[in-house]
Amino acid sequence: MSTSLDDIFPRQPNLYSGMTLDELESVVEDATRISTCNPTSIHQDASQGHCFRLVRLSDLLSLPEVPIDWVLDGMLAVGTISAVVAKPKVGKSTFARGLCLAVAKGSEFLGRRTRQGPCIYLALEERVEEVTSDFRAMGADGTEPEWTSLPTRLNRVELP
Repeated sequence: MSTSLDDIFPRQPNLYSGMTLDELESVVEDATRISTCNPTSIHQDASQGHCFRLVRLSDLLSLPEVPIDWVLDGMLAVGTISAVVAKPKVGKSTFARGLCLAVAKGSEFLGRRTRQGPCIYLALEERVEEVTSDFRAMGADGTEPEWTSLPTRLNRVELP
């Protein structure tokens, strides 16, 4: 019988709760496995999966300059992942709702242009009434290409 991580860390919530040590070792091994990439191309073929590879600076600098496609001009590029991080209760959720609505409408946000497009706002901790009230106060009218995901406990709210 394998030892469970819950036995080793009984009082700590664990991302891998319920996993055995063998299963965790397998996850770590899979995550650290490095596959090779085509050495003749800087661009990775999607069929090769994830890879890690060193590229000479001279090869990198030989690539043509491609203009950055911005979602939020000068701050948030298309195809990237970003995080809004700050202490509790400083306005992260309000900031994210405002940005999402501005992108959905294609309107300026904090004096910067946005690229109009669909947006998903994940309301993972807020009350549905707070989210609704804030979007209304920001001028949302329901015609924007925006979707909001409510936490499971809020999904019982009757929506039209």
